[in-house]
Amino acid sequence: MPNPTIEEAVSAYASQRPKYETFASELLHLLRSLLESRGLRAQTIEVRAKSIESFREKIGRSGKNYEDPLTEIPDLCGCRIIAYYGNDVRKISEIIKEEFDVVEEELSHQPAQLEADRFGYLSLHYVIKMNQQRHKLPEWSAYKALHAEVQIRTVIQHAWSAVSHALQYKQETSIPSALQRRLYRIASLFELADEEFVAIREQRAALGKAAADVLSTGHGDLAITPTSLAELIKSWREIPKIETAVAEAGFSVTTGIAPDDPYTAEIYKLAEHNGIKTIDELQSALTPPKIEIFGGIFSKLGRSEWSGNTDFFLFLLLAAKFPDDAPLEIIESEGWRDPIKGAVAAALDELR
Repeated sequence: MPNPTIEEAVSAYASQRPKYETFASELLHLLRSLLESRGLRAQTIEVRAKSIESFREKIGRSGKNYEDPLTEIPDLCGCRIIAYYGNDVRKISEIIKEEFDVVEEELSHQPAQLEADRFGYLSLHYVIKMNQQRHKLPEWSAYKALHAEVQIRTVIQHAWSAVSHALQYKQETSIPSALQRRLYRIASLFELADEEFVAIREQRAALGKAAADVLSTGHGDLAITPTSLAELIKSWREIPKIETAVAEAGFSVTTGIAPDDPYTAEIYKLAEHNGIKTIDELQSALTPPKIEIFGGIFSKLGRSEWSGNTDFFLFLLLAAKFPDDAPLEIIESEGWRDPIKGAVAAALDELR
């Protein structure tokens, strides 16, 4: 059977592209769920179905001769997972291997595959398809013949990729020799930054364990820091009572410290303003907690739903303990908007 013409192949892909778009969307939800179930956070997960223009350009390149482009091109559906840390890239790659059938694995963009004096683009690439277990599920059976390319890299590696792409140096051989040394120096710093971020995370975990060990003895002679506050929220016996009071007032409570917008810095500012320096002193200031602040705020807000993490509600409790101008100054500096700002201000006024 003769190879299809470019226009015949483009027409065939155009008719199938909606299916690839739906496949990409479903893959996004699945990957988010898989990472969340393992306690992993990605900076972003991007998916796309290859555009018709990009498809046309790819099959029209000189030297390309596809007999069946829809089965031979592996990235008609593409996914990019941007992780925060280098060791998370490895963990995510293990999830990919466990949860999908890996058709191809590209390892040439890993440090171990580079010469000792070479630095540059780093990423993990896989071509995957649904495994046999998902073939049997109605929601996935329609996609069992489709492939997707998955790229996994860190934020730092992604930055290098974006900059090198902007410089139009996709291949090392295309870089003028006069610039190679400068680019290698920059790339080595990017690689070092990835390693240092992992080391910092590990050191922070060690500090958290040390703080937990101190708090487990019943003493809290620790400076107030994001780490010590996180351990306090995990272990303080008043926390379940506070979360119950918040829920009874009408709020939706997400336990723990907010991962993206924590209120630990605001707690520290307000504590420092009132001469509170240690976890022991903070616990004393919040005992007994002025839980009436939650009902006061919620009633004035006039909203049916409002959610927050435990650290946010601890900040409100500390504000209720010291209802002077400092809480409002902090609220102003953090850019709170009405009606939330107004509801908090009115509730604090009643406590003065």
